[in-house]
Amino acid sequence: MKSGIEFAYAPGCNSTAVAEYVFSALLFLAEHYNFELNKRIVGIVGLGHIGTKLQKILEAWGVKILTCDPIRSARGDVGTFYSLNDLIKKVDVLTFHTPLLHYGLYNTFHMMNEKLLMSLRPNTILINSSRGSVINNNILLKVLKIRKDLKVVLDVWENEPKISIDLVNNVNIATAHIAGYTLEGKIRGAIHIFKCWCKFINQPQKIDINDFLPSNQYKEIVLHGMINQSILYSLVNLTYNIYKDNTLLRNLVTQPKGFDNLRKFYKDRREWFSLKIKCDLRITCKILKQLGFNSFFIKR
Repeated sequence: MKSGIEFAYAPGCNSTAVAEYVFSALLFLAEHYNFELNKRIVGIVGLGHIGTKLQKILEAWGVKILTCDPIRSARGDVGTFYSLNDLIKKVDVLTFHTPLLHYGLYNTFHMMNEKLLMSLRPNTILINSSRGSVINNNILLKVLKIRKDLKVVLDVWENEPKISIDLVNNVNIATAHIAGYTLEGKIRGAIHIFKCWCKFINQPQKIDINDFLPSNQYKEIVLHGMINQSILYSLVNLTYNIYKDNTLLRNLVTQPKGFDNLRKFYKDRREWFSLKIKCDLRITCKILKQLGFNSFFIKR
């Protein structure tokens, strides 16, 4: 600012994308291991843009949420916040949405150490889509060879792009740091930066994200009756099949620049709102809308 240089960034532009990624991973595991997601307790570590969005989506599906955010707790924000030590004693799922801080009171570097990993409840699902070094990857690998009950989803890794192939082979879902890579997220970021520029040159403009989005390949879906987990999983897979990204990484991680190329040439995925769903049951329409789908009620 002293040099007359303005700075702009786009916080939260991919929050929907990451939240939908995490929910997609949980639905995959729920269907694969035959459990009801809304019967599990999810612990969210970090309640910023992404953590807040994820909480909203999960609660729309009836999932109980517990949160850990020492910064928000310290400043007196509304809500009940648990310490990480207490949180892991109470939850079935632990998902991280924190920045990577190496020093200070709120240090997150290797916050999940061996002691905490070993103290996770039986069959806990561990998800990291924030920063790779929030979890000590070497220790995680060591623990996974002991704790066969744990289920792990990793989108971020230590030492990217030279990630641990052994760790890839020991987690349930492995993706190439693409959780936030939706077309909508990228366009939101670009629009925000452009608006900041327009404001800087004193030429504000109105821009609609829909002007930049292609039509979805599924023109319209008609859904009859009550929504359930299996139907929801099918709807989610129409926009994003997380297991395909998992397979791509496993097939290419050993190739030169395999990890980098997956990110560089990643095929844009769409967010759930790109699906237009007509429902003949009001409660189904309401649930889908709260989850983030483009749903409408129609009379039978």
